[in-house]
Amino acid sequence: MSKIAAVDMDLDSLSRRNSIIPILIIGVLFFIIGFVSWVNSILIPYFKIACRLTNFQSYLVTFAFYIAYFLMSVPASFLLKKTGFKKGMMIGFWTMALGAFIFVPAALTRTYEVFLLGLFTIGVGLSVLQTAANPYITILGPKERAAQ
Repeated sequence: MSKIAAVDMDLDSLSRRNSIIPILIIGVLFFIIGFVSWVNSILIPYFKIACRLTNFQSYLVTFAFYIAYFLMSVPASFLLKKTGFKKGMMIGFWTMALGAFIFVPAALTRTYEVFLLGLFTIGVGLSVLQTAANPYITILGPKERAAQ
């Protein structure tokens, strides 16, 4: 085996070793995204009771969460172009954390509109996370298997 082939093999195995941790982190990230999206639908009956909502108002909970995806998907791509995937994912996490902290004053005052603002903010953070995580996972692995 020539020295060049040996160096190529070492680079391939090195990149595989270095990409396992980020792939596992992205896998956990997708679990978090799915969990937060699932919990959103569980909140509806509790908001309905706590804030004494009508059926229409209670389904605005889901609307406030998913409209963030619609409104933020294109701006998220501009944000990621400027900051990069890793920093963009951190911005998404911090935005989600801000949305979760908005729930504290909303719960203390039982203010429906503040709950909606918190859900919208969490949706914005998730939108940025998904916009960053989907292409990032494709570049972590080998090019031949990126679609898998």
